[in-house]
Amino acid sequence: MAHVFNCQICGSTFEASRVDAVQCSQACRQSAFRARQAVVSAHNAAAADLLRRQTAALSAGADPVALAAIAREAETLFADV
Repeated sequence: MAHVFNCQICGSTFEASRVDAVQCSQACRQSAFRARQAVVSAHNAAAADLLRRQTAALSAGADPVALAAIAREAETLFADV
């Protein structure tokens, strides 16, 4: 039994034999994967930056104001994890 869906990447209409299909082709599946990986890479880069800043603040004498600001950013960054 074929199911008709709209591709979540390109928007084209396609027939699929699976009920859970969301992309129309391998190219759209690859595009979706790369988009998800870009989000993960950006998140990891932000986490690494926070760690560098926290380490620098601790090395410079652990300014409580700077550490509190970094902690708030970390809470925001990791709130959805």
